[in-house]
Amino acid sequence: MAVTLKKLTQDELPDEFRARQLDVVFMITAEDGQVVYLESEEEAAALVTKLHREDQDRHSEA
Repeated sequence: MAVTLKKLTQDELPDEFRARQLDVVFMITAEDGQVVYLESEEEAAALVTKLHREDQDRHSEA
């Protein structure tokens, strides 16, 4: 599975973020299925890049 980034808004937001009255949250899903939520688009993009590079490194060593 590839690393994915999804922008969540309104009804897609997890309850904890909706309770904090946030309008947008970025959901990153790592190759291993781990999910991370970030409020900053810049932080989300940086994490996706990092995870993607780690994934490429892992597959190039195999």
